[in-house]
Amino acid sequence: MFRAKTFGLCIGYCFFIVLPLSGQQLRLALQKRDSANIALQQKDNVRAAQLYFDALAFAQRNRSDTLYSTLCAEIGDLYLYYGNFPKAIEFYQNGSEQTVDAVLKQRLKLKIGWAQLSAQQLTALAQTLTSLSAQLNETSAPPEYIQLLLLQSELEIARHKHSQAQQSLLKAQRIAQKYQQTALSLQALTRLSALAAQTGNMGAALDFTRERLRKARTLKDDLQINTSTLQLAQLLLQQNQLDSALALNEQLLAKLPRLPAQDTLPKSIWKQRSLILERKGLTVEAFAALDSLSAINDKDSEVEKGRQLLEELTISRAEQELKSIYQSSLERQKNTRFFLWIAGALLGVLGLFVSLRTCQKQRANLLLQVQNQKIEIQKKELEQLSQLKNRLFAIVSHDLRSPLLSLEAILDTLDEIGPNEPKRQWWLDKLKQQTTKTNVLLENLLCWATLQMKHQSSEKKWITLLPLVGEIKETAQLMYLDKRISISLAIPENIGLVQDEEMLRMTIRNLLINAIKFSDTGQDISISAWKAEQKVHICIQDQGIGMTESQLQQALGGGLSRAGTKGETGSGVGLSLVRQFIEQEGGSLLGISAPNAGTRFTIVFAE
Repeated sequence: MFRAKTFGLCIGYCFFIVLPLSGQQLRLALQKRDSANIALQQKDNVRAAQLYFDALAFAQRNRSDTLYSTLCAEIGDLYLYYGNFPKAIEFYQNGSEQTVDAVLKQRLKLKIGWAQLSAQQLTALAQTLTSLSAQLNETSAPPEYIQLLLLQSELEIARHKHSQAQQSLLKAQRIAQKYQQTALSLQALTRLSALAAQTGNMGAALDFTRERLRKARTLKDDLQINTSTLQLAQLLLQQNQLDSALALNEQLLAKLPRLPAQDTLPKSIWKQRSLILERKGLTVEAFAALDSLSAINDKDSEVEKGRQLLEELTISRAEQELKSIYQSSLERQKNTRFFLWIAGALLGVLGLFVSLRTCQKQRANLLLQVQNQKIEIQKKELEQLSQLKNRLFAIVSHDLRSPLLSLEAILDTLDEIGPNEPKRQWWLDKLKQQTTKTNVLLENLLCWATLQMKHQSSEKKWITLLPLVGEIKETAQLMYLDKRISISLAIPENIGLVQDEEMLRMTIRNLLINAIKFSDTGQDISISAWKAEQKVHICIQDQGIGMTESQLQQALGGGLSRAGTKGETGSGVGLSLVRQFIEQEGGSLLGISAPNAGTRFTIVFAE
């Protein structure tokens, strides 16, 4: 009887509540989409993504195919912006399959093509273009046909068919002018200029770029004006017209205060300026430009934060769905217990049924406790993994980005310096030092993440200390040649121990690099080893700036990050990583330090 009544109520809801809400669901979807577009204009991409997902849910409930496909396209654009090409293609394909609007379907297929190109799925892109070529032509849909030609040219460039790519771009430019598609015309000119420069036709590249700049000024499009000016200055730099290139660069430099905070153009302007000044022989000014480039580098972390927040939003939505399912399960369990209680009350006069009910209740409570404990353990593990992920993102975005940017700038400089110029070897030495430092930082991060996630597999073997320490010494001195640090070794040839070689190498290298970083030019560092009481002692002592007892404890806990005596930076995890590895292997790390009196670290392992 109860089931029949419930079924009747459900039918009533369908006719009197659910169906009238369909129009309301559509209005809510449109409101959410409008709010998402506003958030997107305000550069609040994370808020826009959340609103798009909410609107998509409303549109799906209302079964509005056109709105659903449009929202899929806009969500795909967001994923494409953040470089998640598989998710972008997935949403574009969902929207294309759902809509019956031929124009919208063609646009979504074009978006799929751009995403496939970005993901370098060239075979899939070729199939997409073949399908679109049978549907589009110049007269029926000029904008879409121009987009098709631009995509076709990118595919031909990727396949090194430069002549065919140029013909496709020239055709796209002609059609765009004919039908007054200014934005697409600018895109075609941009690609024509890049293709001409790539194939060595610098005269044509300059002509196409000047034409693009002229059109942008006619339209008063600041973004196109700035990017065209930057491109023209770069081409003039390649032609060794340094004064003209510098004049255009200074025009862009004057516009920097008016550029939006999220604009990536300032980095390109400062980088180009450093190359021009270096070519002109103004080394000091070139380094000043690189310093300005490094100063705005931290602002780029906002993009990474946006990517991280978008990922957290996806995770949050999944957690909300799981929470809803879990709450529904609890509600069903609650109803089940309620009915069991009523049945037990009706049969309470019989002691046998009372006893049975008590046993069942105890068992249910025990199972619930076990489940709660498992949930609590999983929750703690998820929190730890989330903290680890946030820490890794913070370290990678802050400490790994700067050396990679320096490497890129040095490589660009080397491209501009001839093979016989005396400065080339100096830049090569700098490149080798910076590469070694970056490799050490990356290795430290990977070791630290391995220890934190408890997935380390230890491969122990007998290690003779003297050759190992000698190799580490040469690497460390290479990284800091300009300090001219003298490193002495006092290690008997027969001293060794059984340990994981890579982790022991990381441990000694981190302590030695720290000693060099916090020592002044020309100071001495000593590395010694000895056996005592069936234990191996490895000591690294410097004469550097030292630290207080409080700073020493912070450093051992991974909470201290200081600049070296020449401004060297670090992630702050090296000493903490050393301590964790030593303690994990049953050893100990002893530290003694005082301000301006040097630092002494001693590693103690069982023999």
